[in-house]
Amino acid sequence: MSKSKKRYLNLWREILAIIVVLASMYYGYWLLSVSLITSSDFLTWNIITWLLAIAFIALPRISEISIGGNVIKLIQATKQAQSTLKGLFRAQLVMLRQTPSGFRSSLVTVDPRVEPFFDLCEEIAKLELADELSADMVQTAQELIQTHVTNFMDMLFMHKPPKDEFYSDDELIQHRVMPDVKDVYVRLRDFICR
Repeated sequence: MSKSKKRYLNLWREILAIIVVLASMYYGYWLLSVSLITSSDFLTWNIITWLLAIAFIALPRISEISIGGNVIKLIQATKQAQSTLKGLFRAQLVMLRQTPSGFRSSLVTVDPRVEPFFDLCEEIAKLELADELSADMVQTAQELIQTHVTNFMDMLFMHKPPKDEFYSDDELIQHRVMPDVKDVYVRLRDFICR
């Protein structure tokens, strides 16, 4: 994340904390004015509100927490979690590459690994790990596209196209098979080229 984006998020975090504190103080004052709390309760209410707001604002800057003498280093834990996630995502990408395509059954013209691949890429992007895993993702996409095209060509030229009672062989290729094959090819090609 860039420094300007971090500054922007921190500014909004501080503004939100101030708005919540002011609203909470107003609510506490209202409770005091209708005699639902005493003045000492009102003071406690405001102190707790301010402490929570300060903790909320300072949360991104906290690097370690000590609980009962045990120190938890948050930055190390975050780096370990990211490293573990990268390893898991890499393993999933390798599994997608090594799984047989299962392409040639009846009218199945799209490699069943394509949708899980795009779902996995979305998860990687959401967790902001796409930069670190881009080489693995491109390699997987290249292998998927190669398998996809090879299997489709095999189906067209080495085997008879699957029969369908509603379409002739040419219509089947043009209307039922080609759009799916072309769509997957274009999606994978676009993914590789970006």
